Amino acid sequence: MLAGQPVQQETLSINAAQQQQPLPLTLPDLPLIKPLAGSSAPAAWQQKRSGDLLVNAETLQLLHYYLASVGELSEAEAQALINRSIAQQLTEPARSQALDLVAAFMRLRTALQDDVASGHAPGAVGEQLQWLQQRREQYLGEYAAALFGAEMAVQQLDHQRQQLLIDNTLSGQERLQQLQHLNAQLPAEISSARYRANAPSRVYQQVLAIRQGDGDLAIQQQTIQALREKHFGAAAMQRLAALDNRKMQWQQRLANYQQLRQALLADNTGLTDWQRQQQLNQLLNQHFQASEQLRVEILSASHFP
Repeated sequence: MLAGQPVQQETLSINAAQQQQPLPLTLPDLPLIKPLAGSSAPAAWQQKRSGDLLVNAETLQLLHYYLASVGELSEAEAQALINRSIAQQLTEPARSQALDLVAAFMRLRTALQDDVASGHAPGAVGEQLQWLQQRREQYLGEYAAALFGAEMAVQQLDHQRQQLLIDNTLSGQERLQQLQHLNAQLPAEISSARYRANAPSRVYQQVLAIRQGDGDLAIQQQTIQALREKHFGAAAMQRLAALDNRKMQWQQRLANYQQLRQALLADNTGLTDWQRQQQLNQLLNQHFQASEQLRVEILSASHFP
C-alpha cells in the first residue's frame, strides 16, 4: 500500500531553482528522445504546503507523457526520465512519495499487460471496468482514486448509457429521461466537449427539419445560415452555403439529364439499339465531364433502370 495524503486543492509548485537537496539516486544520462523532442510536459509535479505529494489527473497526464517514449526507450529508461523530472521539481517528502508512485504505476502496467496476454482480462465491458478498478486499487492504493477517479466515473456512465440503449423494456420517453439523467452527471468539461463534438450531427438534423417544413424557401435559408453561424462561425457558414449551392446545381443538372434520358429511352421512332446507345452516350457527354460520368451512370441505373 502506498503512503499518501488525501488530495487537497492548495498546491505548491517547486521549480528546479528552488531545489537544494540532491536526489539520492543515480540516474543514467539520457538524451531527449524523439517522441519528446520539441514538446513540453503537459503539467508539473506538485506538492502540498505540507510537503507531501499532490496526486490528481494532471499527475496521470505526466506519466502518460513520459511513457510515450516506450518503444524507442525501454520501460526502465522511460522510468528514469520520469524520476529525473521528479528530482528537478520536488523536495522531500513529496520526492520519495512520487518515486514510490511511479514504481507502483510501472508494476500496475506490467500486471495489466500480463493479464491481457494470459487471457485473464475479462471481455465484458462492465467486468473490464471492475477489473481495472481492482487492479488500480491493488497497486496504487489511495492514489488510484486521485489518478483515475474522474476517468472511471465517465467510463461507468458511458457503460450505463450503452446498457440503456439496448434495453428493450424501456419506452422511448423512459430511455430519453434516463439518458438525460446520465448526461447531467458528466463533469462539466466532458459534457461541454461532447456537446461541441456532436454539434455537426445535431445541426444537420435541425437543418433537415427546417428544409422539410412548409415555410418560405428564402426564410428557410436565412434560418439555416443563422443556425450554422451560431454553432460554427461565419466562415464555416459561408463554406457550407457554397456547398449547398454546388449540391443544388448538381441535383438540377442530374434531374435535367435524367428527364432527357428517359425521353430517349421511351422514343419509339424506330431507333436501333446501337443508335439509341449512341445517342445516350452523346447525351451523357453533353451534360457531364468524364470524371462525373461513372457516378451519373450509377445513379441513373439505380433510379431509372
